Amino acid sequence: MPKILIGFKPGVLSDAQLDRVREAASDMRLVVTPDRDEMAAVVDDVEAATGLVPGSLLVAAPRLRWFQAWGAGVDWVLRQLGAAECGFILTSTSGIHPIQMAEHVLALLLAFARRLPDAMRAQAQRTWRHMENAEVFELAGKTLLLVGLGAIGQHTAQVAAALELRVVDKRLGY
Repeated sequence: MPKILIGFKPGVLSDAQLDRVREAASDMRLVVTPDRDEMAAVVDDVEAATGLVPGSLLVAAPRLRWFQAWGAGVDWVLRQLGAAECGFILTSTSGIHPIQMAEHVLALLLAFARRLPDAMRAQAQRTWRHMENAEVFELAGKTLLLVGLGAIGQHTAQVAAALELRVVDKRLGY
């Protein structure tokens, strides 16, 4: 029987989520495991896979038609010897978190500029530490260097530019 392999520990996906997969692929057996040996035991019948499946097992799966990477980067799959010739469809989650990640990057930048870790430590110790003007700075007017402008980098550049950081990117025209 053809199989769907999900490389996660039990409990990462809810029973309701797994039931939806079973309903969508009722003619296939669902295997959920983080164990490499258990994955290897079913690899000959795997037609679809997702999660933390080792690349060496993906290229060894003769019936694999689709692998959904659980992250944005798929270079680790493509580095497997023979991966390009395997013929399975490779998809990823690239582009699904630009807002959350840009907000996180900017939260860290603001925390750094305003020395929030120091302020939080002082607060926990119930002390007042006066910050000198030279210890904190404004982000406006500073230059932000972003390397690799995918969806996350592009959104970070847009939000940073709105906060008056200087962002250099020819594609966005900043």
